[in-house]
Amino acid sequence: MIIGAPTNFWHAGDLSSRFASNDPRRTTFVESQVDIDLRGCQFVRPSAVLWCAVFPLLAARRGSVCRL
Repeated sequence: MIIGAPTNFWHAGDLSSRFASNDPRRTTFVESQVDIDLRGCQFVRPSAVLWCAVFPLLAARRGSVCRL
């Protein structure tokens, strides 16, 4: 799964609903790889930075390979 962030990334609510509904805390999370692509971002706000740290940690606990 490749998660592309918007130009001004304020918080997780800015992401596509496809990604927002894919929660690594749920037992239905089956992604083997998670890539968070920030190359298109000009600004990443503090709450988005926190999400970028927590989401991969939760996904890794489920066995996903994560990359930021």
